[in-house]
Amino acid sequence: MPTLRKDRANQWMGRITIKGKQYVKMFGAGKREKEKARLWELETKLNPPQEESSPCNEDEREQAYFQSWCQQFLDESRRKNHCKKVQLEKKRVLSDFGQFCFDRDILSIKGITVSVVREFLAAVNDEHGQKVANKYLKNLKCAWRWGQEMLDDFPQVLNPFKKHMRYDAPEKVRYVPPDEDFIKVFNAVQDGQDKLMFLTFFFTGARASELFRIKWGDVNFEEKKMRLQNWKGGEGHREQVRYVAIPDSLLELLKRWQEERECKVDHVFYQHHNDSKTGQPFTHRSHWIPDLCEKVGVKKFTLHSIRHKAASVIFTKNGHLVDAQLLMGHKKASTTDRYVRSSGWYRPKEGIADALENSEIAKAMGFFGQKKAPSEMAVSDGERNRGLVTKQGHTTKSNVNP
Repeated sequence: MPTLRKDRANQWMGRITIKGKQYVKMFGAGKREKEKARLWELETKLNPPQEESSPCNEDEREQAYFQSWCQQFLDESRRKNHCKKVQLEKKRVLSDFGQFCFDRDILSIKGITVSVVREFLAAVNDEHGQKVANKYLKNLKCAWRWGQEMLDDFPQVLNPFKKHMRYDAPEKVRYVPPDEDFIKVFNAVQDGQDKLMFLTFFFTGARASELFRIKWGDVNFEEKKMRLQNWKGGEGHREQVRYVAIPDSLLELLKRWQEERECKVDHVFYQHHNDSKTGQPFTHRSHWIPDLCEKVGVKKFTLHSIRHKAASVIFTKNGHLVDAQLLMGHKKASTTDRYVRSSGWYRPKEGIADALENSEIAKAMGFFGQKKAPSEMAVSDGERNRGLVTKQGHTTKSNVNP
């Protein structure tokens, strides 16, 4: 696969390895030159070079391998159909890190050390903040592990992108709108499909990407459940599937929508506001909810806030973290716990103390049922304890009269 060399005016580089020796040939910029580079790689593999081609020197070979590692990792992300946001994030991270290494004459993967990584993350932190630095660390750590598992001759050494390099970034406070604001925004929705989409978001707690891609085959009307799919299964972005229950009221609306809608396509929700994209599934709707908030005059929240609102209703109703976890589709309960804490869904500390005070155990102990003053209880304790323990551990008789 040809490699795009941004450090050489976007030229394409052909690179192959034959009997342990790497051969490199540079081509121009553009799609045609990329195709020439690909054909050169194919022809060279079929007809190994002899006198007309000479192996590149060590520095060029190491630099080409560095570039190939980055490009192949990005190609893998594209082949796995990661969303455009994820692909752009990985591309930006590898591009910035590659430029950082190039500026310091680090042209080999073997030159990536812990000190180099620390310096790079510190520069990102100074320019963009702790949260962005942690994102860079996560993507680079994933790219390194992928290289060790998938590429030949990749250095099998300890990953220099270590977990303890993470910055202690403050948690983002997640705004969950109050019920009255939430209802105002829902009432402002005019389009029939938009109202159904709003309700489906709330009753399923789905992510936007999950709901945009659902098809009628994912809706089981008989068993009253919906199949949701995402690629958030760890750093490798493995596919995850979960099923959520559909309440009867929403089920009836979905049946009517399937029968009455004008455009008969596989996806449950489709675009019809833009003539050039009619019938196609949504890819994003970032301005839909904020615009409605501005229209009705409430504090802005996003489409993702509907998901958090559903989880807050579940959690505050029965206080079970596992129910909120199942609704949100989190693999780890710790993720849901972080959402709960940052959103302020936990009950105040006073409620915990009241629950303990009013428990059956406290009543059985009889402590809170007594009306004696603390001083009276101390005298009573003194009467019961005939001996006092000294610092040396010896017991002496009490002066209290029986």
